[in-house]
Amino acid sequence: MQYLMMPLDAHYDLGFGAIAEAFRSSAMKLKEANPEPAFFDHLPLSFLHRHASELFLKSEIVILHRRLRLPYGTEPYNATPMVSVNRGWKPIYNVHSIAVLYAYWKALITPRTEELRDMCKCKPDWTIQPEADEWVRIIEAVDPHSTYSRYPSVRDPLEDKAKSPFKEMTSEKLFPPDRSPERKIMALIIENADGDFVRAYANEKGVEPNGTYMNALEQLNEMLFNYHAMMRFELTGGF
Repeated sequence: MQYLMMPLDAHYDLGFGAIAEAFRSSAMKLKEANPEPAFFDHLPLSFLHRHASELFLKSEIVILHRRLRLPYGTEPYNATPMVSVNRGWKPIYNVHSIAVLYAYWKALITPRTEELRDMCKCKPDWTIQPEADEWVRIIEAVDPHSTYSRYPSVRDPLEDKAKSPFKEMTSEKLFPPDRSPERKIMALIIENADGDFVRAYANEKGVEPNGTYMNALEQLNEMLFNYHAMMRFELTGGF
């Protein structure tokens, strides 16, 4: 792929796709190096996946506009990229919602699947898998502004509880009489001056915080990565 050996300003998609690939690659390496993080390492991992998906969508929107010569409203196809939002247009650099980008990306592809297929040498199937809508719904519900994994949510304690691997746990739940000898748990137990149990915060091994969200991120990222590769091979000639 020639674009990977060129400066970003020379890329067909203005560099969005190459940076997306770098974020995705970093996410995969981080997960490989630390497959079961005990503390908060899942947050940079989720950010890398989410940001990669945002950039893949932007890359592919630019490619489709340029290759199909689709104008951005009243602006030409090679103008500063924009996204259609609520019957208006916003600069693509100001849009960070996965749901908004995905809806516009899907609207560009769905009515043109046969046209796009006919343009391609290998005649790939451009049909968007139906599960993608649910992945996007999950991602948007958790992180509409690309801030969930980057900052503590001081205005919403419930959000921070959801993304924390350590949960407050009663002594009965921490030490149940029927607990399995195979159970693995890491806990901070706080006692008073008399040695009485006050509270505990525990991370049960294998219980990932908001695993549904991470799965949606990984699935969407993989799909968009494949679309990006297809577009670079079939629509941009590797540039």
